[in-house]
Amino acid sequence: MSVRAFYHDKLPGDPTVPFDSSRPVPLETLASLKWDVFSVDGPDYEKNSQQLVQELGFTLSESSRTIFDSRGTAEAADSLTKAAIKKLLIISSDALSLNISGTQKVDIQDPVSGSWIRVEKSPGALQRIPAGSVRCLVPSDNRRIIFSKDARSDIQVVWDNDIEGHDLYREYRRRIGL
Repeated sequence: MSVRAFYHDKLPGDPTVPFDSSRPVPLETLASLKWDVFSVDGPDYEKNSQQLVQELGFTLSESSRTIFDSRGTAEAADSLTKAAIKKLLIISSDALSLNISGTQKVDIQDPVSGSWIRVEKSPGALQRIPAGSVRCLVPSDNRRIIFSKDARSDIQVVWDNDIEGHDLYREYRRRIGL
């Protein structure tokens, strides 16, 4: 499992942003933003993640687990992935994202610096998605499983323009000390 992260000042979600080794983001910075990263051994990442997922306070029930598959062409991506690509969003519940195959890319907002952080994860990377944090999915070929603390039907998604003044965003900023 490998994770690399770097700051960028491009539009969030832009798939053409190249890796910038001159602006690395240490895993400690991601952890301070509550975007903790864990490693899961393969080749059966899903099975091997179960104990860690439960230790982190998540359930393995079907109602709190979603598989996203964006392998192949953009047309092959599931409808929710298509809807979320290149859009800013926050969710109302903490979640975990387990990358199963391919390279998963996500841009996360660093509210401390005001910059965007591109995170690129290989298979076996398990990353916390804190409720209220701003992110933007980047088009990439990967398959991942999202574990949420709440049932999918109970999760609120806030898109684009409604984020900055939203209570979820303010609560996230409070949790990271802003």
